Amino acid sequence: MKKVCSLFNCCAIVIGMTMLISFSSFVSLETLSKKKVKSRMVGVWELVSYGSQKADEHQASPGQLKVFGQDGDYTFVQVGQAGTELAHKGTFRVQSDSTYTEKIEFAVRQNLRGVSSTVHYVFHSEEEMLVHGTVSDIVFHEKWRKVKLHLK
Repeated sequence: MKKVCSLFNCCAIVIGMTMLISFSSFVSLETLSKKKVKSRMVGVWELVSYGSQKADEHQASPGQLKVFGQDGDYTFVQVGQAGTELAHKGTFRVQSDSTYTEKIEFAVRQNLRGVSSTVHYVFHSEEEMLVHGTVSDIVFHEKWRKVKLHLK
């Protein structure tokens, strides 16, 4: 009887360790996936088109830029004939391979300040990202193109 209990305890320990290793691997893969997505997002993106629905697509004026930083900050600026305007800035956090959250810390439109929203995204290529979501009851669909930076 003692050997059976001892064998049972050994099996339980092995199964427990296997489950722990499997869970740790899953968590590590999930974290790795989030880091990979975040590294794809980091950089300067220019708004190509926007709308409240996919069918309601409008071409964006040139110079609407969103900069995603490695540190989780983002800045949205609009460059025009009158100069450059900071539209809003805040933080972002990748939640999965299809969503990230955005928290607006500053916005020209005061009703957006402090607002958090979930943004759904898909990469069509390394240079093109489609996003959609709702912020303060405003539905949006946007197409962004990554700006190529030629740094030496």
